[in-house]
Amino acid sequence: MSDKEEFEAWWTLHSAMMSVMHSIDLGEAEKQFALLAWQASRAALVVELPKFPIPRRGSYSKAKLGWIEAYRSCRQSIEAAGIQVRP
Repeated sequence: MSDKEEFEAWWTLHSAMMSVMHSIDLGEAEKQFALLAWQASRAALVVELPKFPIPRRGSYSKAKLGWIEAYRSCRQSIEAAGIQVRP
């Protein structure tokens, strides 16, 4: 689901709740403002992963290679969700 689709789903649910619970009808201007806030919050979100451990010379064990693979997999999953990863 893209950022825009995720927002649309959120907006549909929450604007309907506001209408039912508080008799507030949110229009297109409010929706556009909320979309800008949503996008800004997503852009500001950055995950900082731990740095690779510095192996001793020639000591790449299976565990270290597994750690590296897990790191790459985590990074790919986070980026696939549209979130920035550092470093």
